[in-house]
Amino acid sequence: MEAAQSLQFGSYITWGVATVTFVHGYCTGYADGQRSMAEIISEESEGEAMTLRISRLKTKELNLPLDILVEPDADGFIAKTPDLPLYGYGDERDEAISNLQSEIETLYEDLMADDNFSEEWLQIKAFLRGRVVN
Repeated sequence: MEAAQSLQFGSYITWGVATVTFVHGYCTGYADGQRSMAEIISEESEGEAMTLRISRLKTKELNLPLDILVEPDADGFIAKTPDLPLYGYGDERDEAISNLQSEIETLYEDLMADDNFSEEWLQIKAFLRGRVVN
């Protein structure tokens, strides 16, 4: 294993489809092409909730990262953000994150198409407009 990488509070890494900041605790592992960062993080934090920061969605960038919490569930993982009423579920952590990213991007596209929403949804629209870069 040639390229050991220690990930500490505030470190940005690429994890599957997400660029994340490892916020909760520490993670040490090898990024040598044999294991993905998702595998390393999963091994280091198996069965624990993790707080991460994503800086991109599926096809769009974020100008400010979004904090997300990924928690184990009875049959997989749930990813959620305190900023939006959305969830992503998956058998693996990276699948839950990817599904949450898809939900956020779909909501963004739906909200940008119209202004005929309740005040709550218009506030969410303003929040996303300030975060998502087209």
